Amino acid sequence: MATAHTDDHAVHISFDATQYFFAAKVDGTLATVLAELDACGFGGDEAADAVARYAPELTDLDSDKE
Repeated sequence: MATAHTDDHAVHISFDATQYFFAAKVDGTLATVLAELDACGFGGDEAADAVARYAPELTDLDSDKE
């Protein structure tokens, strides 16, 4: 289970990040993704933000804007 929060901690979510990593494996970028996450301590950087943006909870919010 992955967790994420906004910089101001106003929003916290927990989500299954398996699909994000599966997509990275299919794309052939898994090793790069894991190296970037490790380099930033798995948080506070664009690599971690990319995982959080993949969360279904956020995807659902984005589709509500349309």
